[in-house]
Amino acid sequence: MADSQSNRPHTVPAVAYLRRSTSRQEKSLDDQRTEIVRYAALHGYRILRWYQDDGISGDATECRDGFLALHQAACNGRDFDVVLVWDQDRFGRFDSMEAGYWIHPLRKAGVRLESVTEGPINWDDFTGRVMYSLKQEGKYQFLRDLSRNTSRGQISNALEGRLCGQAAPYGYDRMVVDESGVHRQRIRAGEKSSKPRGWRTTLVPSDDPAKVATVKWLFETYADTDTGLRSLADQLNSRGVPGPTGGPWYAASIKAMLENQNYTGTFTWAKRREGKYFSVAAGQIRERDRREVTLSPSGKPHAVDNPREAWIVAENAHEALIDKALFERVQAKIQERRRGKPGAAYRSHTRRNADRYLLSGLVYCARCGCKMHGANSVAKGHSYPKYVCSTYCRSGKHNPHGCGCHGMHQGQLVDVLVRKLQETVLTTANLNRLRQALRKQIERRRTINSSGADALRRQLKHLNREIDHAAENFLRAPSEILDVVAEKLTALKRRREHLQKELRMSHPKFPSKDINAEIDAVVGHLWRLREDLSNAEPARCREVFRLLVSRIDLHFDKVQRGKRTECPFRSGEIYLQTSPDSIFGSVNRGDRI
Repeated sequence: MADSQSNRPHTVPAVAYLRRSTSRQEKSLDDQRTEIVRYAALHGYRILRWYQDDGISGDATECRDGFLALHQAACNGRDFDVVLVWDQDRFGRFDSMEAGYWIHPLRKAGVRLESVTEGPINWDDFTGRVMYSLKQEGKYQFLRDLSRNTSRGQISNALEGRLCGQAAPYGYDRMVVDESGVHRQRIRAGEKSSKPRGWRTTLVPSDDPAKVATVKWLFETYADTDTGLRSLADQLNSRGVPGPTGGPWYAASIKAMLENQNYTGTFTWAKRREGKYFSVAAGQIRERDRREVTLSPSGKPHAVDNPREAWIVAENAHEALIDKALFERVQAKIQERRRGKPGAAYRSHTRRNADRYLLSGLVYCARCGCKMHGANSVAKGHSYPKYVCSTYCRSGKHNPHGCGCHGMHQGQLVDVLVRKLQETVLTTANLNRLRQALRKQIERRRTINSSGADALRRQLKHLNREIDHAAENFLRAPSEILDVVAEKLTALKRRREHLQKELRMSHPKFPSKDINAEIDAVVGHLWRLREDLSNAEPARCREVFRLLVSRIDLHFDKVQRGKRTECPFRSGEIYLQTSPDSIFGSVNRGDRI
């Protein structure tokens, strides 16, 4: 995220920020770095640190760790005066509203922005602010236009049964087709290619007959025999058949193949709404509802399922590998064997019940090195969360690492973890370090909440005036345009409700009081961690554990008892956070459980 550069005898301290939107821009970061170094040398800047975000869009600011670290450093005891970037859009593709949220604290802290392409950007001058806002709106609008235009082209391709940028399923290759329908170039798995404008891409059976035979064997064996998904994976792995990615086969990847309608020659698209600004449903481009758009850590919007009637379906779009009767038999069997009620998730750890798992992402199987995921253990009519080895769940007992059914209940882990934290972390030196960190965090939150609330009040006041004006226009509008004015008025009211909600959330939940008293209360809670965790919200518990713990490795024995193989827990190690910004410094000792 940030790396150091040797100090040079220049006068003005600065930091540099690099960003590229996709890993396909191979030379982008190196080219930006070269130009920024040249610019700094020419204008007398001494670059203290480099911050960068690799493969993240400029409008996913909350996911840009490098930008957030830069912003925090600038607003909390900064040691630099200038932020250097290659171009204004590398700093961010905000609209003017979001730009104010991020830029106001920088201007207040006395930090300037300079780009190699445009030079200094003056946020204190009227002309400078107007020009910056216009350019930002233009760069932000570029993303929206790109989203809309891309969706339009994808709809045209999908209606013709052509690919819309996705990879070919196992057993198929991609084929580039010209305007007259002539096959021009086969693109095998893992290969990259470009095509002239107007040419399209479709699916053709793979030129590897072993892959085609494997697809047919999977469908026929699952439909005609009493064989489960994991057993199919075991048989393919024992025969040495490479999986879709070249590695081993897993039950989940086989299930995805068996549910893929492409194998019947039917191309389906728009099963999910994926765009951040626009999406496709029922063959129409629709603007995404901001309330349903959430971003992954990489800045990509999470997909939301479309109803089946909103899919784009092209029959006989390419050559089939499986007939439709066989495909329907497989679907009926999958549905019959599905866990729980119809439509239930394939795995027990889903978004709906993820709050139960307080140590998600922290627990690892020491034998294979993979994460242990959440599952349910049912005993005496009660359900208890536990963690199981993901390698065993994917590949069964014949997995390449030799993992058995490794599992451990969450309650046991939490009890041991809390005791170890109290014994090793809460020393006098660490508590003093914690008090200092908490003081900075509380003061920063109060400052941000105050400035953010003032900005929201100003936006709300301006919006109320717009609503009053729109209401007057509605009363005077001719009948033929009443629908248009009413739609505009409704949109403004929704925007007002959103701002009011943000304003309520920006207010502190508790009345302001002495910072030392707040810190003493937090430290006191740490000593009562076990009792407090039993009453706290799951999200808060996970936040505490992620703040303190880096990972937990668990070791299991394998014991043969008659025909049954059991895997009792043997030992484990707890690793604490040891980053330079960690509250507890380098106390990580890999304490054994």
